Amino acid sequence: MKGVTSRVFTTYELESWRAFDEYDSKSPQTVYRGHADADWALETLYHRTQRVLNPMRELEMLRSFSSQAGEYQADLPEPHDYVSGLALMQHYGAGTRLLDVSRSKYIALWFAVMGMVEHGCEKDGALWVFKTYGSSISFYNKMMVSEEAKNCIDTRDDPFVRALEEYKQLGWRFANEFIKADANMSVDKITDEVVAPYRERMDALLKSGCVIRVVPKKINKRMIAQAGEFLVPVTLRKTFEENLSAETKISPEVVKLVIPRRIVQELFKKLEAMNINYQTLFPDISGLARNTI
Repeated sequence: MKGVTSRVFTTYELESWRAFDEYDSKSPQTVYRGHADADWALETLYHRTQRVLNPMRELEMLRSFSSQAGEYQADLPEPHDYVSGLALMQHYGAGTRLLDVSRSKYIALWFAVMGMVEHGCEKDGALWVFKTYGSSISFYNKMMVSEEAKNCIDTRDDPFVRALEEYKQLGWRFANEFIKADANMSVDKITDEVVAPYRERMDALLKSGCVIRVVPKKINKRMIAQAGEFLVPVTLRKTFEENLSAETKISPEVVKLVIPRRIVQELFKKLEAMNINYQTLFPDISGLARNTI
């Protein structure tokens, strides 16, 4: 595959199922996103749908949703669990800062290919690859290792080092406080006792922008079925790609794999043979219904 590099990502064109199947097979801590159109930008639904890109608006939407959601569903996220609340809103169609990704490249490819098929294969699709191992380690080092310390975690360590496990548990806490600080334009109101010691470092990232990988504290069956997670831009005052390209060395390395229309049927048949379809990815009656069409 020949690559083309831009300011944010490197682009390759997939040549076959085999090329896809063998790509990135040993890369740790990678997540993926499928697009039905290769021309679509990396953009959150919030940025696509909101005319005023004000982080205060996002929190107002969440508070309004949360105040009424109890009439429709029990067992809601806790009031200050912003990431889980936004994930629930997005689950039902609202635009938020969260960008859906999957730990499975096959599931992400299915979303791209199915979208291409439903659009009549008029355009090439794309599979986005986010290599978050180094960026997660960098975030951990920048946030939680003292500037005087010389024993920062080396990104060449085993992918299941303690630091990554600790980051996985704490990532949603940082994301919650970034969301709140973004709306208030200040880190002064950070209240999470685990995150509070890192206010100054968070303030620097809030101004420059970056993207972090997050698993919500509260997930649903669909996220489990789709091996779903989120990439979260720390500020809505910049676009997703501006957050991604900030000079912080914390955001993931990104690769864009263009999916030519000519190989869609080959890919689709392979994914069907793996039992990846609406029914398995949407484990409710809507998935069953769509899979019979």
